Amino acid sequence: MKKDTLDFIRNYAKNRSANTADYLPDGRLEGEVPGYPGLLSREYNLRENLNFSIPLWPDADTHPTLDDIVTVWWKNFDDTEWGTPIYNFTVVAPGPETPVNIAQGRRPAGRYQIKYGINVRGVDNYSESDPQTVVVDLTPPYAISPDAPPAPIPPADLPTPADRDYFESKPNESAVFTIPDYVAHGRADGDWAYLYYNGSDTPYAPNPPDPSPRWNLPADLSFPLPLSVVDANPDGLRNLRYELFDAAGNWARLSTAYEMDVGLFPAPENLLAPLVDRTSPPGDVLIDRADVALDGGMIVRIPEYTNFLRGVDGDEFLVTLRTSITTVNLEAQPLGNSRFPAEVYVPYRVLEILYGATRGLLPLTVSYVVRRRSVNNPATPTTTVNLDLFVVGPTPIGPDPINDDLLPVVVKGVDATGTEGPDDELERDHANRPAIARVTLWSTAPTPDASDFTIRLYYSGELVATQPVTGASAGQVIPLSIPWSFIERHGNGRKTVFYTIAQGASTNRQFSPDTTVTVNANFKELAPPVVRHLSDAGAINCTTFRPENPPGNVVVFIPSSEHFELRMVVTLHWQGYSDNAGMVAVPAAVGRVDSIPLTQAMINSGFELLLGPYETIYKPIQPHSGARLAGSARIWYTINLPEGPLPSDEAHPLVRGVRIGGTNGFFCDGTAVPLP
Repeated sequence: MKKDTLDFIRNYAKNRSANTADYLPDGRLEGEVPGYPGLLSREYNLRENLNFSIPLWPDADTHPTLDDIVTVWWKNFDDTEWGTPIYNFTVVAPGPETPVNIAQGRRPAGRYQIKYGINVRGVDNYSESDPQTVVVDLTPPYAISPDAPPAPIPPADLPTPADRDYFESKPNESAVFTIPDYVAHGRADGDWAYLYYNGSDTPYAPNPPDPSPRWNLPADLSFPLPLSVVDANPDGLRNLRYELFDAAGNWARLSTAYEMDVGLFPAPENLLAPLVDRTSPPGDVLIDRADVALDGGMIVRIPEYTNFLRGVDGDEFLVTLRTSITTVNLEAQPLGNSRFPAEVYVPYRVLEILYGATRGLLPLTVSYVVRRRSVNNPATPTTTVNLDLFVVGPTPIGPDPINDDLLPVVVKGVDATGTEGPDDELERDHANRPAIARVTLWSTAPTPDASDFTIRLYYSGELVATQPVTGASAGQVIPLSIPWSFIERHGNGRKTVFYTIAQGASTNRQFSPDTTVTVNANFKELAPPVVRHLSDAGAINCTTFRPENPPGNVVVFIPSSEHFELRMVVTLHWQGYSDNAGMVAVPAAVGRVDSIPLTQAMINSGFELLLGPYETIYKPIQPHSGARLAGSARIWYTINLPEGPLPSDEAHPLVRGVRIGGTNGFFCDGTAVPLP
């Protein structure tokens, strides 16, 4: 409230108490603040109706025909005249109090006087009360300040974080804060406050076990923050505010917050040296390009420590990386739900900054701090590894070992005449001969003349050639050779060929893009089957079958082969064709037969299989007299190898299944040949 309001109340009350005149007793003013005569509380003053209750006066008439007259006056305090009464009415047999309403419109902020008079019929005399003051003050503390009240002042010995030991060492287990003096902003006796912790909308009880949240401000404006209040909230960065009220209940804006770090949970302990993935001190302490390619950078890990704290206000890791070139502090990495050892990722770009233009090994020291909100807990032990990112050749972009500025290798097969085949294809003509691999050197900076280097060529992931290169130039072609033994070892199919470049004994290599080579140069050959009892012209005719009449089976000999194995099964196949060239298949003329599991004698000397029956594999090839002069069969066998089925070369004899005689001729089984 305003300072002069309190002075006015005190002075007027003092002067009024010295008045010895005889007056009627004071009326009771609804909402009057105890201890502050005439001051209306804000709550009651804002009500539409407010009662002024006149106590029962002496000699009040109780006779129904004798009514007393009540008169009530109201005026501004500074007015000299009372003016017209606001009430004038008769009362018969009044009760203990006679209330009159002081409407809200009569009492805006200001100072007023009220009195009443009674004309008592019984004694036929008139008496008045001593005028009472009515004070309406709606001005809260800090009313004219454009800013919120300042934050509370912490105790001088408040630690960071404020821990359990601190609270327990204080009287009533409470930290004592202070509200900054606000004499210039309406401080007055009777002021009190609500206190708020951790952003709560509900004020806390400052004096447990008393549940009341109201705190009557002492002369030093201090107030307590009990441990019980702090302990009911999790650790973290917490705030403390207050809300001032004057005696009339006018409230100021909520104060600015005092931010404090509360750490009732014990601080981190037993912090160990950080770990670096892909190193194993003291043996392997190297982070090279192969390592950063696997991780896209580098992984630092924080070992488990005592009293770690998870959650929103839990622990964070501040990792520092230091070389002779520069120091980099990584962004804070929260522990969160990470498992120990907790991972902190170091991007490749950071490693590039730390390495600079260095060539060779550069010591890199890794340290970290466990930050718990506003408190840093440094780990004393550190870890040092060697960083090596230098690589010969065109400047790499990022950690990827494949550099697109290196041209893919071109692979060519060579036949017996020395003729080269198409790019990146190895065919049968190239079997049993080394292939040529040509590497065209890059032209982007730094060019090949900047440093000597070594090319290593890989075929299907296997190193097949190494070539030191000195004094080279951009665009120069370096010929290399892929020995046949490697081509044979990896078989047919699509094979990947690439090369790397490196300098000296460095572990850092750049990889060329892959070249895919289609290989068909590897083959295993099975001799064709031999049909027994062919005609003199080399055809299968009626005399080929055993028995001959009626026609039985075609006897086929399977030659010995180095690819045969014990208990292997050989499958013999037959496909008939209606033409001599074996191009027009007869779908019905199909046959196959499996051998018994091979014995050693069969492997050594070969063996025969019987292929039939005549009605199925043979007779449909020449179904009528018009087809008697054309027909053939393709006969082959297959075996199953680990890499898949291997077919033999084919036997392709002619088929002649019609004998002359009769009207149109006869089939081998003696039946007549129909007309077309």
